[in-house]
Amino acid sequence: MSFDEKNIPSPFESSLNHFLSDDDKKAKFIGEKYEKYYKEKFERITPKKQMAGFHIAAFILGPIWLFYRKMYAYGAIYIAFVFASGMVTSIFELPESIDRAISIALSVTMGLGANTLYKYFVEKRIKTITENHPSNFNEVLVEKGGTSPIAAWSLLILFVILIYLSI
Repeated sequence: MSFDEKNIPSPFESSLNHFLSDDDKKAKFIGEKYEKYYKEKFERITPKKQMAGFHIAAFILGPIWLFYRKMYAYGAIYIAFVFASGMVTSIFELPESIDRAISIALSVTMGLGANTLYKYFVEKRIKTITENHPSNFNEVLVEKGGTSPIAAWSLLILFVILIYLSI
């Protein structure tokens, strides 16, 4: 009977996690899109060069992309910023063009910075998982990483409902 059959982690498993390359850890955490897209983008990000191309999905979808990539806190901050800018515009009776300009600037910023934001998010999460889950490291990487289509679709449906209710 192996250690896995008893649901007891192998004493060698946690030490083996430290031998995985950072690349392997990122691939496990992100999933299939790592090799196809993110690996090349992440390699272009250095301390001196923080931009790694324009991320069209992040530009168009903004908080929906953030929720899809399981960056819920960043998505909530994005939404709060959009609502705050709308409130400021209406409270001070500013032209609607200013609110649109803020939204466009936020979208462009998101498109330009999405790959960098995601890289640092991934690295931080992997570090936390490595420190807190040495015995089931691989499973937690896959579980906590990847994507959440349900969160993205839920947010999209919520936006549609809110837009419908405001009309």
